[in-house]
Amino acid sequence: MTTGSDVPADPPNPSSRKDSSAVPALRKKSRSPNQQRPSTIEGLVEYAYKQGDKKLDLTQASMHGIELKQGRETAEIEQINRLSANDLLLNVPPKLLASLAALGAQPSVQKRLIQLITVALAQHPIFDGRQEILISASMPSDFSTSELVERVNDVAPQDIGLTDEAAFTATMKDRLKSNAVTAYALLCVLQGKWRTAQFIEAMSSTVWTRPLQPSVQKAAALLASSKALDELSQLTAHHSSIHRRAQHELDFSTAESTELRRQSAESERKVSVLSAELEKSKEQLASSAMQIADLNNKLAEERSSRNVDYSHAVDDFEHLRTRVLRRLSSQVELLTDGLHAVRNNRIPVAEEFVERALDAIKSEVNTLKDLGEGE
Repeated sequence: MTTGSDVPADPPNPSSRKDSSAVPALRKKSRSPNQQRPSTIEGLVEYAYKQGDKKLDLTQASMHGIELKQGRETAEIEQINRLSANDLLLNVPPKLLASLAALGAQPSVQKRLIQLITVALAQHPIFDGRQEILISASMPSDFSTSELVERVNDVAPQDIGLTDEAAFTATMKDRLKSNAVTAYALLCVLQGKWRTAQFIEAMSSTVWTRPLQPSVQKAAALLASSKALDELSQLTAHHSSIHRRAQHELDFSTAESTELRRQSAESERKVSVLSAELEKSKEQLASSAMQIADLNNKLAEERSSRNVDYSHAVDDFEHLRTRVLRRLSSQVELLTDGLHAVRNNRIPVAEEFVERALDAIKSEVNTLKDLGEGE
């Protein structure tokens, strides 16, 4: 197997030889010839597992100098299976993934390294039965990093190869939880399933969970003495972005609430006006209904009165017609007798009949006139 022992070291920086006084006091010791950086995937994996829980000393140049060797995939998988079997606390995967995320590599090398680390994670007991979350193209809807925490809390010492239950201390369990969540979160980032916000939220809820210092002085001292300025800046920028977005949403919601209150007040005013108009219309309608009822009563009374008058008029007409008919009939008889007397040259008799008939007719005419004037 090819390891990093036979790979040339990165060329030294000429400027470091010219002016050693410019090197910071905290500069790491120069790498010895026997500590050459790996140049193959197998060499990188061998080096990482030899380091264990120690930091990996890699550079961007060394990572990009690693090349993919054709025909070595089976050997690489066998190697990762063999080495990861002894990595009970998953110390190596998060460090390899972090180096890959920070330093990068050739696309083909990065893809192969992600595949190999996925193999290492998939054979660990805490991923048992959930290997699909490591290779799925998208984040499974039924999985969260809190499930990993629960699996770590439930794991038994014998599940990870420890025979002595007391050997699996709380510190080791915390280390396993941190490594598992960190490795999975970095894997999601490198696979393109997560963005910065999702990574920070997952780590904040499961790994970065130490309580806030109750003492302001101690909290300030802890932050002020921290050398992780880039890390703190990332978190600060993330939370500042969340705060700005939340403030923007709050301002928008406040403006929207103000507008809704204004619209509500305007609607209430319109409802009040319409209610007053409705009450007025109801009163007018009630008044009109009363007037209609009164008019209907008057119309009914008028119709009743007209029916009575009509009945009386009919009776009067019948009486008048009967009387006039009787009077005219009697006068016809007188005139008929007078006509007969004229034909028989009985003129005085005829005149009497005619005068009597005329008097009766005149009397009836006067009676009719008096009836007309009385109305």
